Amino acid sequence: MDSERYKSNNANNFNVISVYILQVIELFYFAMMAVIFMFAYGVAVQSLLYPNSEDNGGHILYRVFYYPYLSMFQDFEYHLEELEGTQL
Repeated sequence: MDSERYKSNNANNFNVISVYILQVIELFYFAMMAVIFMFAYGVAVQSLLYPNSEDNGGHILYRVFYYPYLSMFQDFEYHLEELEGTQL
């Protein structure tokens, strides 16, 4: 009788673990989609703010992900001059 209880308890634990694994996989898919949309928005913002920029270094990758991050959390007050175009 104890062995039957152990088998059912073990099966329930496996079901709970499999549900958590499926949730983590779905979270990964959501995060990847969010990164793709952030990258697309960042490229559009960079092309509109700096149309003649010839910066091919790593700084442009920083800005491509930084401005969408700022827009997600509405934190533009520290970089307002750069966004308005008064600072190069």
